[in-house]
Amino acid sequence: RHRTGTISALFRLEYDRWPVERVLAEMYSFKFGEGTPMQEYNLRTYLPRPHPDPGQWQALQRALAPLAGGNAPANYEALLRGLRATADQDAMQQALLAYITAQRPFALPLAARWIETVDDPLAEPATHLAAACLEQTDAKIADWQMAAALIADFGTPEQQARLLKRIEQGVHEPTVSPRYAALVAGVSNRYTRNRLPYLQPVLEDERLHIEPGAEHCRYCYVALVRLAAITDQRWLIGFPERPRWDHARNKARAWLAAHPDQLRLVRLQPPTGNNTLVASEDCDEEGLSRIPRG
Repeated sequence: RHRTGTISALFRLEYDRWPVERVLAEMYSFKFGEGTPMQEYNLRTYLPRPHPDPGQWQALQRALAPLAGGNAPANYEALLRGLRATADQDAMQQALLAYITAQRPFALPLAARWIETVDDPLAEPATHLAAACLEQTDAKIADWQMAAALIADFGTPEQQARLLKRIEQGVHEPTVSPRYAALVAGVSNRYTRNRLPYLQPVLEDERLHIEPGAEHCRYCYVALVRLAAITDQRWLIGFPERPRWDHARNKARAWLAAHPDQLRLVRLQPPTGNNTLVASEDCDEEGLSRIPRG
């Protein structure tokens, strides 16, 4: 019910693009039980990977579809699968590089979807484009979001410091700007330790989200639930009222103060995992999450 229901809800958000109210209604309909604030905060502020609009899709098709092999891809997901499966990887990489460096339509979301490691040859031109996007006052929301995600994972120290400063400035703005909202969404879309420095200032932002479906979510509590998941800390349990949320925030502040090394700006590192499961261990289904950590 719970982990399965959550994954099903994420599938609805990511692939079916359902509104979050419909997603939650379906999840709770399968004997999920009472909802938890932490769960709802994570689902309501989930950022689906951007899809191109019709004009952007035409540009992607013209530039990249010939390299995807077989029939013309029916949609963006099919194009990505075709590119990853193409036999001529060198030509495909060159085409992607040309598309990104030329700042073609949807270049930043494409780069964020494609690049997985810091040594990808596309990372440097993509983060260069992302850094320029952060300085624009009229960029597309998806470009701001993916620019933040790219720099948080693959940017240079200077680019990452600039991104962090942008977020810190946004916390103190009188109202939530679209760019600030997009940057916070971008740095919140991955649960890895390199995202901790960007979540720390958001922990002090008590304003409400402006995105549809998340209007009752405070930025500080979104940062709290992301921090709790990344650091594996049980700061917030059950169905707390606001004083307990703020008590949990104090615990998060104390943890961050006690772990300054975790707030250094670094690039994405491969996950190491917390749990070790040995094939011979006899565990019931619900016990799989309680295997002693190795």
